Amino acid sequence: MNVLHSANFPEPHISRAGLGSDPDLCWWLTQRDESKPHRVNVGRRRGNALVPLGTVVPSSERLRARFTRDGRRLMVISDKMLYCFPLENAATSVEMRDLGDDSVVDLDSYDGRVAFLARSLRWPPVWRLDTASGHIASLAPRRHEVSKHHPLLALSPDGGRLAFGHVFDALEIFALASGESIPWPQTAASIPDLDLRSSDLLAHLDFTADGKHLVAVSQPRQAGRPHILRVGDADGQNVRDYPLSNHLPTVAVAAGGRLAAAARRDSRGTVDILDLASAETRSTGEVGSRVFALAIDPTAGRLTVAHADGISVLSTELA
Repeated sequence: MNVLHSANFPEPHISRAGLGSDPDLCWWLTQRDESKPHRVNVGRRRGNALVPLGTVVPSSERLRARFTRDGRRLMVISDKMLYCFPLENAATSVEMRDLGDDSVVDLDSYDGRVAFLARSLRWPPVWRLDTASGHIASLAPRRHEVSKHHPLLALSPDGGRLAFGHVFDALEIFALASGESIPWPQTAASIPDLDLRSSDLLAHLDFTADGKHLVAVSQPRQAGRPHILRVGDADGQNVRDYPLSNHLPTVAVAAGGRLAAAARRDSRGTVDILDLASAETRSTGEVGSRVFALAIDPTAGRLTVAHADGISVLSTELA
């Protein structure tokens, strides 16, 4: 893999970063010194430059940030506050809403008007929030055990389905129009050693860009066990596991569910393209520093990497 573009962050000491469905959009968390608050910066990559779009000052570093699926807003949860930053008009002020609850640990939204929130150690664990009115309605999973620990959720690209769970083998997908849910995977018959990982938590959850596959990564509780990448049809069928022996839970899976990008556990920012059908490594590239997030551009066949130094775009075969 060759680096096509490399845009550096305008300041050092980046502790986290993320990418949007549009991989040119990025956010990064920084703090210059102890006298200044943590800041979530928003920018757009243009070639080898990173154009700042604005800044959100959250109430603490304990936060979760996501771009809306339509790419028009950045949403940030920090303590009890929800921040919504519009990207199209930089002069528009950041919208804030006090949630009155500091247990929210994850969020996702299609356009910022409705946000889905996940709460840790609470019941019900999933909320549907109208951000304008503040009205909240709950989505109750079938299994009560999913209210524990640190849940994750993910919206499908079209906003029609919501995946939710906290335990690796206890995911559910809600059809938001009907309110019905299905377990994911539908059957455990194809998952080897499922009982050994039944208490593992989730480290990553998302849909592929075409919405046809769900991607989950385990967070092993037992030392020495690798993260597991699980990919399957969004209806819970054809689900398979792939061990990430030398990799972080930082992954991106291409449309079709056959190829994945995975970041290695090293300081060089090594990223592998994995063929999930053969479990072979197709190609490898380096970005020079710790990897925070990966995004696959389904049209250009390129991989965008957010890392400690900036945003890099690599050319790679992702068809």
